[in-house]
Amino acid sequence: MSKQDPPKIDRLSRRKGRELALMALYAIDDLASMQQFQAIARFWTIFEHPQVWKALFDQKKKDEHPLEGPALWRIFEDLPLFPPTEKVPIIGRALVAKNYAQELLEGLVSEMSKIDNMISDSSQRWRIQRMPHVDLNILRLGAYEVLFRDDIPVAVAINEALELTRIYSSEKARKFIHGVLDNIRKTQS
Repeated sequence: MSKQDPPKIDRLSRRKGRELALMALYAIDDLASMQQFQAIARFWTIFEHPQVWKALFDQKKKDEHPLEGPALWRIFEDLPLFPPTEKVPIIGRALVAKNYAQELLEGLVSEMSKIDNMISDSSQRWRIQRMPHVDLNILRLGAYEVLFRDDIPVAVAINEALELTRIYSSEKARKFIHGVLDNIRKTQS
């Protein structure tokens, strides 16, 4: 690949982009909408440390819990409080993941009220305020891809949300998220 060729968009990079977007959404939860874009900008300063990108793409052992082993969250324990003085350019899969996460975040934050209304309408007997933050943000990501990303097949958007749920939540939440996203899908048919 020459320096002019854009990095290849692959499934792993998009999945990691979704994970990054989930982390950022969790970080901006409960902030006023005007503060959300500022908080997202601050969120990206963490990723100026090259070891964060390496940790993001480290392979986990089979059947390893995401909070064990070389997980991304562990790297944050060792990071200095300030961005590095020398910035390492983000390239390859890391660049694709970051770009995709940024696209998701910009679109999702812009459409948050519509997405939250769809989630609320599609979840039976559950108010958004009662939903665990991780589950709600996974729903938001999945709903955004279902509703606004024509380049992502609906089945892929739902499956990717379920994969995030498998990693970051519970089996009970996985069934709930699947049901809500399927209801949203049906309203779009």
